[in-house]
Amino acid sequence: MKKAIFSLGVAMILTIPTYAQPFTQLFRQAIESGMFSGQAVILKDGAVFYGKQNGFSENSTKRPLTANTLYNTNYLTKQFTEEIIRQLISEGKLDELASVDKFVNIFPPETGKAITVAQLLTMRSGLGDYEHSPDYAKIRKTDFKLNDLLQIISWQPLLFNPGTGEAYSNSAYVVLGAVIEKITGQPYGDAVRTRIGTPLGMTSIAYTRAEKLAATNRAYGQIVNPDGTKTNVDDIENGHPDEGVYITLDDMLKFVEAKRKQLLPSHYSYPLTMHMTGRLPTWTSAIGYTEDGYSYVILCNMGESADRLAPRVISVMKDGTYKPFTPPTQLTLYKWITGNGMPYVEQNVRSLCEQEGRKFDADFLNANGDIFMQSKQTGFGIALFKLNVKLFPTSAIAYEYLGNAYTQIGDKANAEINYKKVMELDPKNGRVKDILSAK
Repeated sequence: MKKAIFSLGVAMILTIPTYAQPFTQLFRQAIESGMFSGQAVILKDGAVFYGKQNGFSENSTKRPLTANTLYNTNYLTKQFTEEIIRQLISEGKLDELASVDKFVNIFPPETGKAITVAQLLTMRSGLGDYEHSPDYAKIRKTDFKLNDLLQIISWQPLLFNPGTGEAYSNSAYVVLGAVIEKITGQPYGDAVRTRIGTPLGMTSIAYTRAEKLAATNRAYGQIVNPDGTKTNVDDIENGHPDEGVYITLDDMLKFVEAKRKQLLPSHYSYPLTMHMTGRLPTWTSAIGYTEDGYSYVILCNMGESADRLAPRVISVMKDGTYKPFTPPTQLTLYKWITGNGMPYVEQNVRSLCEQEGRKFDADFLNANGDIFMQSKQTGFGIALFKLNVKLFPTSAIAYEYLGNAYTQIGDKANAEINYKKVMELDPKNGRVKDILSAK
């Protein structure tokens, strides 16, 4: 079987091997379900054997996807931050056991001395997530600087004492970005270009809001609404060291292949197998490689798209099989709510979650409720959040999302009730403490 694909800037006609056929079927199902907008490429031992693209950079104008289309890599930006930190360590300019107060003066002395570079890298610093702060919401669409994010982080209490726990932290990688700027003397975006882009031939990197605005080849993100329609959102903002670098598929593939071959400039011995996803409501991305020579990049300008494709791609790599591509869960929930009512949702939501191979916890309905809220289906969104606190009455995050939903519709009284419940369950929750103190 012959197929034309475009990758690494070179048009190629390849004979697709037998083991590529499940990938063809998988992406066909994703396209037929309306859940793949973007570009994907899969390699075996460094040779491209499957590539696929579908959709548009922007739907209303039918602007096509091309080899030069820029995607928001969202939280995969952390990959670049880690690599630069590894470079600085290998150059003897940074000790991973060094206290962060040697580079960033934003914490009380005892905190700055307790947090190490290694803890920031491994999510063991105790720092939380500045993105949930109301102060970040105020500056998100402005021309904010890294110092503005550091200021927000400095106000937030630790989730736990450094080194005593583990929690995903966007704030930790912002602080690492500040460490990079301090040592290199460069803005973070320039450091990415000079320390990763130039050595690997990655020329498409856009980091600041101004750079993204100037890039007419950037894709627009899109939300899959619960009723099945799609809404484009050109949601550009300044990048951060934890998320927001825009890049082409070919350039991301250069990074992934260099990492698989242990050829990144840091010469650090990365794990022999890697699978990483990044997700925002309007963007998803996935990268990875395996010890037996597979590698892949999936960049999508659509919420959930790469998230749903990546585990199935990994499954095909493992044994040639994959779970059938099912409709997005928000579409199923919308159908149930409008056709059967919330009691039916309550009876069946666990099985819906588990069919996707996911653990049934508060995160599932929180994620789906968020999609309803962003799609202006606020009544349905709040109904899902209320069901969530009923199903998970000891989950602080469930009450927090319900409080956020009430805040969005201007119901301050119910928002405060739920935020106070969060503080009962999680007294160290700095995000909600900030919200309540601002009232």
